Amino acid sequence: MRICDLINPIDIWITNEEADILKKIKSPRLLSSFNSHDRVKLEYMIRKNLVIKRGFENPVVIANEEINKYN
Repeated sequence: MRICDLINPIDIWITNEEADILKKIKSPRLLSSFNSHDRVKLEYMIRKNLVIKRGFENPVVIANEEINKYN
């Protein structure tokens, strides 16, 4: 059984602001390219597993396509 089979029935609620930010992340982007308000929203989205953060010094955010295709 794949993890997506388990996640499928679970709804992950996102706000309108989070949906707008997800539209901006079509390709990997530096976290520093977002304003401070969007960075806070991105941290929430990382906890919800909607966005993946890679790196330490200059972190890059990537939309989690596996989760987002169900929303």
